[in-house]
Amino acid sequence: MSAFSKVGLGTTQKIQQMRQEVIFTDGQLSTKFKALAAMLCDFNSRCEPCLKFYVLKTKELGVSEEEFGKLLAIAPSMGSCIEEIGSDNWCQYGS
Repeated sequence: MSAFSKVGLGTTQKIQQMRQEVIFTDGQLSTKFKALAAMLCDFNSRCEPCLKFYVLKTKELGVSEEEFGKLLAIAPSMGSCIEEIGSDNWCQYGS
């Protein structure tokens, strides 16, 4: 993304600022919960760089392996069997 950030008229920085304000600021929903929700959204959109970012971020925020597993258990019900395969692959980042 560094090439895009050089020519993208500040889009990358604005997206990062939006994430900080919307996801990584506690409010009625905890930062941890919002990061998990973002991870689930990225899982279903199949954006690997985003998903990896949120998996690592949730670990940084103190998400336990059990919480991580429970969230990933939702993914197959939202996207069929392809999500089951993806859940298995992404468990390596959460443990």
